[in-house]
Amino acid sequence: MNDRLLDAARKTVPTLSANAARTERELRPTPQSVAAVRDAGLFALSVPREAGGLDTDLRTFVEVIAELGRAAPRPPGLSGCPPRPRD
Repeated sequence: MNDRLLDAARKTVPTLSANAARTERELRPTPQSVAAVRDAGLFALSVPREAGGLDTDLRTFVEVIAELGRAAPRPPGLSGCPPRPRD
């Protein structure tokens, strides 16, 4: 499953990259970015199987999030981390 999820994450990178500036400016992911991650099934990474999720191990979770991070240093909202406050 790890390779499948990493491949799915890699396929979202172009969409996330294309929307990175808008995501950073608005401090929230664009609808296109959300759709790409949702369509890849990546919002279910840490959801328990009993609840319909993937219940991935920590290593897989980190590898997938790192792959998503290739699109932008900090994809707000997609990684489960809140956006940083503006200076």
